[in-house]
Amino acid sequence: MLPESELKNHFSTCPLKRVQDRLWREINTEYILETKPKPLYSDGPVKSGARFTPKGGFRTLYLTYDRQTASLEIQASFKKNDGKIIDLADRSTTILPIDVDLDAVLDLTDTNILDLLKTNTSELTGEWRYTQITSVAVTQILGQAAFESKRIKAIKYHSAKDPYQGRCLAVFIDRLVKGEDQIVCVDNSKKLSEIIP
Repeated sequence: MLPESELKNHFSTCPLKRVQDRLWREINTEYILETKPKPLYSDGPVKSGARFTPKGGFRTLYLTYDRQTASLEIQASFKKNDGKIIDLADRSTTILPIDVDLDAVLDLTDTNILDLLKTNTSELTGEWRYTQITSVAVTQILGQAAFESKRIKAIKYHSAKDPYQGRCLAVFIDRLVKGEDQIVCVDNSKKLSEIIP
């Protein structure tokens, strides 16, 4: 991957895309049983770090493009080499449909963008949890540079749990603009309805 200073230069001009789609989020059910549930809660990555969010970084909402990937990403299930899904029934989880409409998305599933940034899917789906104990993971450096560009609102990327089929979206909540962008937790009962920004 390019050094951080060069990433910042590229992020000031690289092509960005719009996302208008239904995405998914799977969370532990206990989080939505609270008095005031927050299905679009995004402070977790600030506290513990995440793939594109360094510890102490910025609010990031992690979503997936399909329900199966949501379960794989939260580790409520895993995919065997033969493609079979194994459920891990040690905790109750809830899958939420999330409607997303935002512009300025950096698409790391586009090989042209990967070439531009001198990276690849293997590097972007690699380990980050142990690295962040002593330093900042390469994906977190990329995420920080994208966030600091002030023009990138989200990153689309390959799922580390299912890199061949799964796609994810990391949304920088503090970069969303009211009237331009919208993220909606869809719930006909209205109990879990939430809209940001």
